[in-house]
Amino acid sequence: MNKESIEKALERFALISPLLEEDLEAAERRKRRNEILSKGQISERTLRRYLQAYRQKGLNGLMPKERSDKGQTRAIPEDILKEAISLKQELPQRSVTRILQILEGEKLISPGDVARSTLTRYLANLGLTQKELKQKEPKA
Repeated sequence: MNKESIEKALERFALISPLLEEDLEAAERRKRRNEILSKGQISERTLRRYLQAYRQKGLNGLMPKERSDKGQTRAIPEDILKEAISLKQELPQRSVTRILQILEGEKLISPGDVARSTLTRYLANLGLTQKELKQKEPKA
């Protein structure tokens, strides 16, 4: 439980708190629900989800959930990403488009399996852009 998760849960609680009074008449409940929804911060479905989560688990139910696959590649299989990294490190000026062509030529992927923008993002997140790789080269 980090500080951001607690703050997010408290924000969500502040949104739904007007609807948590037990002896609230149906008309008043509708009015308050419409007021919350009119602010445009959340959808009706999200509001229902927050209310249900709070009723089941209290404040803990309003905490954001971490992805079970956090930090792992989802769009590109790990072995394909490793091969792309190897190709980029082998020749830093090699473009992502060319890397994809090589992977397709080697029958590691089919055309369209990996989006150019996705591979570009992964390589950039790993510091494998042409600019960053040139900066890492030893000066002669």
